Amino acid sequence: MPAPTPAPLVHLFYSIKNILNTSFPDGDLTKKLKEGNNPVDKQKNVAATKKYDEIYNLFLEGKFEEAKQQKLKADELYGKNFWTPNLLYIEAIYYVKQKVIENNVF
Repeated sequence: MPAPTPAPLVHLFYSIKNILNTSFPDGDLTKKLKEGNNPVDKQKNVAATKKYDEIYNLFLEGKFEEAKQQKLKADELYGKNFWTPNLLYIEAIYYVKQKVIENNVF
């Protein structure tokens, strides 16, 4: 059987979306279709971004020990996915300034 053409797929998508909106207006899949992602995940991302911005500012202000402690807490709470390259750079500057090589990695 040949693959369906794009037009029938679009029609199928909208049919399924309509069924979900009608039958399960508050369902997770319906919310994902409407909003793109689970809103809880978006709220977590916003909170994580805000926290890591605060940590970044602590590093910039030279409050390295406080920033390091806050980073460890944030990593436990949000994972390490939010630690962006510019934040890694600032953290690296801290270690160079302190003449510390973490985990013996050069």
